Amino acid sequence: MWQASRVVVPGVTGNSLIGNYYGIKYAASGQQTDPWGINWAEADCGYGASQITDGMRMHGREKPGEVATLTKLQQEAAALDYTANIAAGQRVLADKWNVTNQDGLIVNNGDPKYIENWFFALWAYNSGYYPKAAAAQNGGLWGVGFTNNPANPLWKANRTPFLEGPAGADDYSQASHPQDWPYPEKVIGWAARPLEGLESPGKMVSGFRPAWWTNNALRSTAKPAENLFCTSANNCDPSKIGPNDKNEPGLGACKRDDLKCWWNQPVKWKDCTKAECGNEIMRFNDTYTEEADGTAYPPNCSTQGLPANAIVVDDVPNGTPIHRPGCQPPVNSGTFNLEFGTPSAKIDLHQIGAGYNSHFWFAHARQAGAEADRMKVTGTWKVTNPKQGQHEVFVHLPDHGAQAPNVQYDIQTEWGVRSRVINQKGTTNRWVSIGYYDFSDRMEVKLSTTAAGGTGDLDVAFDAVAFAPSNYSFVPEINIPQPNPSAPDPDIYAQEPENYNLTAPFLRSGAEKKCTTKDKNGKYSCISLTPSTLQAPPANKGSAKSSLAGAGIPLSRCHSIPTEVSRTRFDGCLKRDVVVQVYADNGGTPGVPPVLVGTAFFHMVQEITIPSNDPKSTGFANWFGDKVYLQLFGMQGELTTITANPLETQCNSAVCTITPGIAWQGGATWAGPLDGHWASFYNSVRWTNTAQGATDRFDLNEVVTFTIPAATLRSAGTWSTTPMGSITCDRVITTVGCVMSGYVPTWVADDQKYPAAAAYYWVLREKLASHPGSKSNKTPLHRESDRDVIEESRARVCDRGVKANLEPWTAHPKADGDADGIQCDEFPFASTEESGGRTLLNGKSCVQLYAKMVGGSWHLFSDGRYDPLPSSGTWPQICGRASMPGTQNMDAGRVGVSPFYLAMRIKGGDPFFFKSPRYEGCKVSTVCTV
Repeated sequence: MWQASRVVVPGVTGNSLIGNYYGIKYAASGQQTDPWGINWAEADCGYGASQITDGMRMHGREKPGEVATLTKLQQEAAALDYTANIAAGQRVLADKWNVTNQDGLIVNNGDPKYIENWFFALWAYNSGYYPKAAAAQNGGLWGVGFTNNPANPLWKANRTPFLEGPAGADDYSQASHPQDWPYPEKVIGWAARPLEGLESPGKMVSGFRPAWWTNNALRSTAKPAENLFCTSANNCDPSKIGPNDKNEPGLGACKRDDLKCWWNQPVKWKDCTKAECGNEIMRFNDTYTEEADGTAYPPNCSTQGLPANAIVVDDVPNGTPIHRPGCQPPVNSGTFNLEFGTPSAKIDLHQIGAGYNSHFWFAHARQAGAEADRMKVTGTWKVTNPKQGQHEVFVHLPDHGAQAPNVQYDIQTEWGVRSRVINQKGTTNRWVSIGYYDFSDRMEVKLSTTAAGGTGDLDVAFDAVAFAPSNYSFVPEINIPQPNPSAPDPDIYAQEPENYNLTAPFLRSGAEKKCTTKDKNGKYSCISLTPSTLQAPPANKGSAKSSLAGAGIPLSRCHSIPTEVSRTRFDGCLKRDVVVQVYADNGGTPGVPPVLVGTAFFHMVQEITIPSNDPKSTGFANWFGDKVYLQLFGMQGELTTITANPLETQCNSAVCTITPGIAWQGGATWAGPLDGHWASFYNSVRWTNTAQGATDRFDLNEVVTFTIPAATLRSAGTWSTTPMGSITCDRVITTVGCVMSGYVPTWVADDQKYPAAAAYYWVLREKLASHPGSKSNKTPLHRESDRDVIEESRARVCDRGVKANLEPWTAHPKADGDADGIQCDEFPFASTEESGGRTLLNGKSCVQLYAKMVGGSWHLFSDGRYDPLPSSGTWPQICGRASMPGTQNMDAGRVGVSPFYLAMRIKGGDPFFFKSPRYEGCKVSTVCTV
């Protein structure tokens, strides 16, 4: 049974079930033309399971001619106590039976034990009865009114019995439009076919045990014929009953314009003495023990899940009675208030005895618009004695009655209103954090039913809100020292070499071994380039004739690194072993494999050296050096002498030329296994396409050949500089110059002169989910060289004049500045393609920080005027902006980044990393003191 509202699950408390409490008007079709239109004069005060109406209007608000028959206590009992409600309903129903029966309105044999015989009593119970004794007051008319007459056009002609299909089977779909049947037919239909209802979450049960008939055909005829109550006796024309009838003159069965075709005659359509009528089942007799209360959706009666110091503002006042076990009347730290867009919004507000401390309200989410404004419900939680400082705000979400995915909480903070959108849907009672905020003299949270995508069918819950004092900003805590203006500048050119090994075949042919054809003696030679075995620093083990003079010892770092490739922006090293083997074919005997008769082993080191603006170099130029070194470190078999022929170098592009060396410096011939001298061959490579704005990328192809006199063979090994990365030359960065384009340089922030700015960049590099500029995450920044784009990006992030979506940036009131004041510092920089201004229209959605002096050190803090930062993990924002001392903001980039672009020849689109040496040892999860 439904004593409570239809939105309440058994076992949960809620509002009483009330009929048409707001007097919503129904059209002749039975539909509501305006489901939210209030007309108190037409209010139907039908309460509870029996929908008792008589005597239930407020005292002093009775309809004309209506007499107050119930005391206020009786009214409350009928509304709140299901036993009193059923008793009152039975009393009214019995009274309707008696008065209609006494006036001769008898159905069949008039025996009250049969279902159909209550047709007149049900008719009068729902729409009233005009007694015979009062006929003089009604123009001689008396009886049951025309509203529930089966012949009324309000009800569809030729309808089946309620909840029964055309073939006699159950049709519970009709329960979705019960307004298409008169009240007596609905009640008898319910008696014959009980609906299933939710007894507890996930459990559906029949609402009651059905009445019974001796066969299904007799159950179907429990519905009387539609013309049974339509004769000349009540000015009714049965011939007008049809699918197109209307309650208009000449179009409906009732021939009276006032529709007072009242019926007052006995009727018979069944013989109950022949077992044709329906019978009740008495499920609960007067000795049946009352069932225990249900336990569906138990409330959350504790503050578990909240910090111990949290204060709670519940959604009901202090002392509100609690009717579910386990909870106590609320003790509030504030007040809760409901506001309504219009009075109609109250129709859509409901309360449930569940959630936190056994009570929450809910209404329905609607997309912004006229209907949303009309039906808007706004709840406001307000702390009575607000505490200044930062607090974490929690909202309690119940385990049901909360489904809207886009509800917006508005938090009144020290810096104005901050908003947080969350998804309320869930299956448990839970406290959900909506962030950390700065508060002063107002601690207030608002929630309304206006929500993106709302269609009026998903619940928005108004439960409790909690405030927990905290000191969390979730900005990594760094004790940043004062600037040191006399500190030396970082060495831009001190770039850490990138070292790695080869993972693919090295010979340009794609093979690991390349062989010559056989000579006249049946011998041939092969050359292989294999992984380098050179690990120790260079040493010249040559004979007296191969002295160190002119030998050109290779760069020591190229020999000492434990990898095969090393590169920086302006040089590259490639290490490999060269193996020369001589084979004899044993006279060409078929099936007999050739025999290895001699082997020579060489270390090979290639060195690319590009001029730069490093003071230790010669300055940018359109040429660079290419030097190859060889050292014999083993000789076996018949080989006693081997000579390296001049190095052959080619450029794989027409934009460069080679000026080759003349001979191997240090001696091109190795005589025997003990001759371990180093020899070097130098080429000069020149880029020729030096037009303004030109850029070219190319590689070198190298060929080294050996002559073996005893075998008259000439072996050749070929390779490319590709493993070191292509060389790029340009005339975009001021004058002409070249770089190793595969190497990504690192900008070193001057964290001595500009410590707060450098710490800010480091924090964002580590905490933003994209880790901009991070070498360890392989997420470099990329230079933006278009000045207009740079200025637009800077304007957007720092809001300095963008026409659309302008929200002028202002410095945080608590930030500290310097001689140049306080300025907006953005990261990633506006001069990079990762700048937030490339994507966002303004900087509101960036991470918001400010720098402040505390105890002699600089510190970074979260700007509470904007959305709070996540409490853990990385930050989802793509950018940051900070209130930064002006000098640090201006010079960290102007004196730092711009010279770096020039020194490393960083063109538009080129990648680079960023680091701040003083902070690289810090962790975002611990306090770091520099």
